[in-house]
Amino acid sequence: MYLPFTSLLAATPLVTWLKSVPKCFVHPGIDIDTSENGAGLGTFMREPAKAGEMLFSIPTSACISVTDAALDAECGEKFLQMVESGVPRTVAIAGYLAKEYIKLRTVGLENYDGPFGAYLDILPFELGKNDHDHILWWSDEDIALMQGSPAFDDAVATRQEVEMAYSLLGDIIPEKNGLGLAVAGAFVTILSRSFFDDTQPVDKEKLIPLLDMLQHDYNPNIQYCDNDGHIEVRAAVDMEANTELLNCYNYILSPWNLFTRYGFVPGRYESPRELLVNKDPIFFGSE
Repeated sequence: MYLPFTSLLAATPLVTWLKSVPKCFVHPGIDIDTSENGAGLGTFMREPAKAGEMLFSIPTSACISVTDAALDAECGEKFLQMVESGVPRTVAIAGYLAKEYIKLRTVGLENYDGPFGAYLDILPFELGKNDHDHILWWSDEDIALMQGSPAFDDAVATRQEVEMAYSLLGDIIPEKNGLGLAVAGAFVTILSRSFFDDTQPVDKEKLIPLLDMLQHDYNPNIQYCDNDGHIEVRAAVDMEANTELLNCYNYILSPWNLFTRYGFVPGRYESPRELLVNKDPIFFGSE
């Protein structure tokens, strides 16, 4: 499947922006194009690379975390109070993302004055953007297809958590027009693209530009680590030119759980709705 040209165009400002960020490194061979290993966009190395070679290095200043929410000039104090009261940090991150996305959508990328415009512009805030789907965009009738599977309870609980977050954020974010959809899109972004690092005292969850665009594979060809405030991504194996970069999102979650979190079923190309209608064992177990 080939993505609309506009989807590929949106990726160009992201790489341009990252290359302008101080102390950020993006190998000149890095390219974003239609994925060969999953739906939507993927990240490619257009030049040969040796195992251990640096592919890109993203400073944490270019990542989005709860710190950005807390330091926001408009709503940061209320986001911080919310977290200090025991509300999960992800709600504050979602609020910050939603608020900034509404602003970006209203004024356009060229007129947006926030720090993450090119990144926000490519995130999956809308159904179908970069061929993305997620249970947070499904109708109640679609969710009902999961009844009888463990995915049903997980999906219902996730949707209830987002509804709770929306009720809290509605009292904080001044712009109400489109807020519900923006909050849902923010949680789709966090669920499908955030990284968790339990070694960090505050910014445990963060969005890491470019790294979050890699497709999933249980045999990744990259490895990454946080090295003194930089997320370094290196080739795990020797690569030929035009190799798509692949990362393992999670080794532990079952396929149905990968679907409710990330929005796809690994190794299957049928639509999730088709799998559910046909009572596929991935969702319902063996008969």
